[in-house]
Amino acid sequence: MTEQHHHLILSHGAHGRAEQLEGKLCLLESCSIPADVIALLRQGKRDEFRRLMLERQIQVSDRGASECPARAAFGRALNDAYGEGPEADRERSEDLDPLESALRGTAARSDSKRAALYLWDLALHEWYPRSLNGSVTLMRAAVSGLSEHPEIGQACEKACTSSLELAERMRGLPALETVDAARADLAALAARAALAARADLADLADLADLAARADLADLAARAALADLADLAARADLADLAARAALAARADLADLAARADLAARAARAALAARADLADLAARADLAAPDLKAAIDAWQSERRELRREMAAALLHTCTWPGD
Repeated sequence: MTEQHHHLILSHGAHGRAEQLEGKLCLLESCSIPADVIALLRQGKRDEFRRLMLERQIQVSDRGASECPARAAFGRALNDAYGEGPEADRERSEDLDPLESALRGTAARSDSKRAALYLWDLALHEWYPRSLNGSVTLMRAAVSGLSEHPEIGQACEKACTSSLELAERMRGLPALETVDAARADLAALAARAALAARADLADLADLADLAARADLADLAARAALADLADLAARADLADLAARAALAARADLADLAARADLAARAARAALAARADLADLAARADLAAPDLKAAIDAWQSERRELRREMAAALLHTCTWPGD
């Protein structure tokens, strides 16, 4: 968008008088304002724009008498197809800005029926496969201004009904909200996996400490056995040595059992950590795929709307009128 167009921001839907005086307009509303006055918005002169709007008592409408009914209906639907919000306003303003001047005076053209059929054909054969519901709305809009040609409206409505029936059968496919939810679930899973891995590390540290203590106890028991055996040999206390040996063996057996349990727990923790790491890795691999799918979907929608804007602009530049 060039600098001179920077200040003309097109918005979603129709607007009240107060919003219009602030320069908040949809595509067709901007077409109903005299060109010299709308030029003030392009130049950023909002105060001057407001003053002239009030002085001339300019009435703003998205159904002006100077625009071709078929083209205007299509333009209204296309304007709102961008949605709401600052980013939608930016894209709408960039893509539809050339239509503000192109649609002016098209009511005087004699090719309204041709324009409606041209836009309807594009919607049915080019845009419909890529955007079912959006194209149905635009197909209806393309012929809504042709009350003098009921046969076109009837044919269009029949095609729209069939399209919506097909759309109903396709609603079981994942929508954007489902993709977003799946991506959030994967992120939560990765977070849980990270927490579990940290908990496992803490458990392993505790088990390592227990094993170290068991090793120390084993060494102490062996030392005690050696001392007792030496004492028994020297003092001829065989009975004392035997009892000490039995007690030491019992302690060692208990320590060995505990060490075995600790080792098993450690192996189980390692296996669990490996499983969680695998899940986290899968989540990390899936997230970029989901993001790429969403980005592609959004890019396709933007390109589709640009094609629609270009097609409408094309009908306004046909020779012969």
